[in-house]
Amino acid sequence: MTVAQIKRFNAGDIIFSEGDDGDCAYIIEKGRVQIFIESDDERVPLVNCGVGEIFGEMAVIDGSPRSASVQALEPTELVIVSSQQISERFDDADPIVRLLTSMLLKRVRFNNEKTRTLTNKSASNKKSILLAQRQEIKERAEE
Repeated sequence: MTVAQIKRFNAGDIIFSEGDDGDCAYIIEKGRVQIFIESDDERVPLVNCGVGEIFGEMAVIDGSPRSASVQALEPTELVIVSSQQISERFDDADPIVRLLTSMLLKRVRFNNEKTRTLTNKSASNKKSILLAQRQEIKERAEE
């Protein structure tokens, strides 16, 4: 029988960052985490997770880099689920289940990227509006 490995994090600790390789997933034993992406140096929260939830599985299942970053919101204890543990279960799964999982992962990754793009456009639009307002104020002051 394998003994579960526990990792502890303090509030504010980054558990992993977007783009990192994914060698394990985590089950939250205690505490809460926030999953987020960065867009134009702005944090965009995707979801907060709590006790009993798993995260970090996507990179392990599809071999892609981490699609988001995760930060502990409070003192947090995580059970490490190794890539081997996930692979063994995933490989033994029904082919339809594997296909469904693969499609869901692709859709989540697509939605993360779409969120980033929309956030970038929103930030860009805000900057354009502010610049236009400043120019208008400057022109009025010169009149």
